[in-house]
Amino acid sequence: MSYRLLQSNLNFNGIRHRVDCSLGDLRDLAIGRKFPLITGSPPYFPPGSGVIPQDSQKAHARFELRGDIGDYAKTAVRHLANDGWFVVCFPSPQKQRALDGIAAAGLKVERLRDVIPRETLPPLFTLFACRLPGDFHGEMTEENPLTIRHANGRLTAEMAAVRRVFGFADGESHGGYG
Repeated sequence: MSYRLLQSNLNFNGIRHRVDCSLGDLRDLAIGRKFPLITGSPPYFPPGSGVIPQDSQKAHARFELRGDIGDYAKTAVRHLANDGWFVVCFPSPQKQRALDGIAAAGLKVERLRDVIPRETLPPLFTLFACRLPGDFHGEMTEENPLTIRHANGRLTAEMAAVRRVFGFADGESHGGYG
């Protein structure tokens, strides 16, 4: 189902020609190609840490039923081009688990950035920009957090600018996530 949704999304947005899709188990992925950018949002709950949804798509998106952050990072290492980036998001409260999985796979986190949904709340997730050790340049940089909304619910100027890049002229969401 997720693969079908991906195909529909790519077609709807007119970018199908720009994306190379593969359907299969991430842990077994061996397509013999290298990429300059690999992104991911792996599941983030270990099995047994909560109630697994009946809906298979939701269950596999949220629970590590087929792999964890380390498995995603190991796959990225196999397919990352020289000087390429592996960019992944993971819940901020589990930041150390992400750092450990990324390091165990043989990658270095060059930059990380927390994302705060509203300025009165703690970070929700963290973005990790990783590289192969030979491509890593210096120490890990922790960037200032990206705050999505002010306490009054309005988008921050930085987030409004990000939204404009994705085609929202006024910087506000008109449905979906926001």
